[in-house]
Order: sequence, then C-alpha cells, then structure tokens
Amino acid sequence: MANELTIEDMKTIQYSRRLRASLQQTASRLRGRCRVRTGLRDKLVEISTIGKRTLVKSTDGKGDTPDNANNFEKRWMYPEFYEDGYVHDRQFALTSQLADQVFSETQDAMLAACERTIDDRMVNALLGDALTGATGTEKLAFPSSQIVAVNAQYEPLREGETGIVTGLTFDKIRLAKRKLMKEEAMKRGDSAFLLVSVDQLMRMLGDEKTTNEQYVAVKALIDGDLKTFMGFEWVVTEAVPYDAEAKERTCVAYVKDALEFGFWEESGSEISKRPDKKNCPQIYTKIALGGVRAEDKGVVAIKCYEEPDAA
Repeated sequence: MANELTIEDMKTIQYSRRLRASLQQTASRLRGRCRVRTGLRDKLVEISTIGKRTLVKSTDGKGDTPDNANNFEKRWMYPEFYEDGYVHDRQFALTSQLADQVFSETQDAMLAACERTIDDRMVNALLGDALTGATGTEKLAFPSSQIVAVNAQYEPLREGETGIVTGLTFDKIRLAKRKLMKEEAMKRGDSAFLLVSVDQLMRMLGDEKTTNEQYVAVKALIDGDLKTFMGFEWVVTEAVPYDAEAKERTCVAYVKDALEFGFWEESGSEISKRPDKKNCPQIYTKIALGGVRAEDKGVVAIKCYEEPDAA
C-alpha cells in the first residue's frame, strides 16, 4: 500500500524527535547545611549531648573536689529507604536511537529525585518528632515554645489589640533570631540558615515595615546577588511544609549544629538486565538516609500566611 510506513520510515520519524527533561530541582539545597555522617551501618545511631553545667562557689581550700552528675540527652537517627525503578522496552530500543536518550534522561531524573528527597527528609527531621530515650523508643514533638505564630509581631500588643495574620515579615525573623540568640544557639560566627518558600520571599517586598535598605537586600536575595542577610544564610526551597487547609507555610530558622543527618546508602543507580522481562534493561535507583533534630533550642518554626497556588 502506498501509505504504508516501512521500518526505515519509522526510524526516520523517531530520529527527528528531541527529548528534554522536565524542569525540576536537580540538586539538594540543604546538603552540607547540617552535621552529616556517612557510611552508617547500625539500625539506630545515637547522638548524645552533654547537658549544661553550672559552677559552685568554692569555700574550702583543702576540701574535697566536687563530683557533680553529668547529664546526657540522647537522640537517635534511623534509616529510611527510598527507591525508583524503570524497565526499558527492548523493542523500542531496537527501533530508535531516541531510546538511548530516554534511558539516560530517566536515570538523571531518578538521581534528581534523590536530591529532592534529601531536602524533604532534612526539613522533616528539623520539624518532626525526635526519637529520644535510652533506646530510641520515645518521641518528642517539636516544642511550641520554638514556634513564631502566624500573627506574631516583635513589639508587644497593647491591651485589646490582636495580631494580624501575615506572611513572612522582618518582625517574625527578628523574633526567630531573638529565640536562637537568647538560648545561646546562635552566636557570632556560627552557621545559621533561614529556609523560605518563593512566595514568602516575594511577600517580604510588601512588608509595610520594610525600610529602603531592607527592600534592597530582599531584592538582592531574589536576584541571587545576596546569600546572607540578618545573620542567616537564606535558602529558597519549596521543601518547607505547606498546609493548604490552614493556608500556612512553615519557614524554618536553625543553626547547623541543631540538625544531625546520616546516609546509610548514598544515592546510587544500577543498570541491569531483567531475565523475566525478555532481558529488557532496567534502571534501579535507591537511597537510605535519616536525620534528627539534635537540639530543640537551635530550631525555630515561623508560621506564615500563604494562599495555595491557583490551579
């Protein structure tokens, strides 16, 4: 038949196609912004913290040396396993050079998913339940004392006044920084980070209390010309939690030492043949990771109003 396509015609059609990866975050934005342990093997990893000590006044030059108790607080990390797989159609591979690109781009997309998973689990470790106790069987929820409310403002309200629900404001950032500094979590020279969503960063340009200098600084953050402001390294990430029903985004301020994170298996991708699938090639990608909030006073959650994205 005149309109019938031959195999060679089909190959020509396939060759004319161009494959591109979907726009996506391909690298972790939080890796390195915490205390990281690698090559872990234990099912549970203990993180012990020596408690705060207090000196007592000495009144006897020849008295006994004091032997005061040493308080340890234990927190625990355990691995979570994530994976992805794709079996490639062998017949497609035999009839199209595009198949090689499909295979390559799929593998890259899997590894990018691993990087985003790292950020998701780090944020979850900062704000989620922390495993505590002698054997890691107890759960400690994020303390309410470390939350900046959605209607918070820096100056105390007058009698009869109520706070106004807002997005991210300089008042809220000041409150978060005050919490970290008063508890000695944030000191000069320490690494401190502020995780914000794109929408909250944009909203700061509309903060009524913003000075000209602050406006210029936020604009520089948006343009990528500035990374550090108000004592924080700003990290823009959509990994910070969003509650669509409450219309609340939770931004996070924290110091590096407050987050412990571990890798039992770094992201890895394997290519093999599947005998049960006519020897079709398979890509299998996996990662094993976990973390814990090691110090409550080193993390502050900032509640911010945010409308859900329009459909």
